[in-house]
Amino acid sequence: MKQQQIAVLPVPFDWGASRRGAEGGPQAVLIAGLEDKLLQLKLDYVVLKDSYLPDPAADKRTSERMKHWGRVLAMSKAVASEVSRLSASGSFPLTIGGDHSIAIGTIAGLCQHKKKLGVIWIDAHADLNTPLTSPSGNMHGMSLAAGLGYGDPGFVQLCG
Repeated sequence: MKQQQIAVLPVPFDWGASRRGAEGGPQAVLIAGLEDKLLQLKLDYVVLKDSYLPDPAADKRTSERMKHWGRVLAMSKAVASEVSRLSASGSFPLTIGGDHSIAIGTIAGLCQHKKKLGVIWIDAHADLNTPLTSPSGNMHGMSLAAGLGYGDPGFVQLCG
């Protein structure tokens, strides 16, 4: 049986959070030795470019309840499309980011090809806020809620 290729998908995005800086996460994970670890484990992998992402500065739509929602929505659509494409090709998409909002597109893209999907969420916070419950309006605190079907329809219905 052929080994499933791991497609490392960098998502250098931080507009879902209140502070900039998380966009450096993918590069930091790679510099810290992700590729060496994958080689040690004898796993077939490829590190993809982030050219699939739209320019985050291009969409300035926002609201009091969902800060930078246009940027987060554009990124989520792009990530969902790329994760879906990778899944369809038989690869295992491994998204590395960025703030927690990248999970919206990751989960939506996987749901295009998986009838049952398990998500293990390890974080200091559940990220189960919706626009109505979020004290900050930061989208990274709404990512798991969107994956579970709660919150703004644009995110909840991403990819159907």
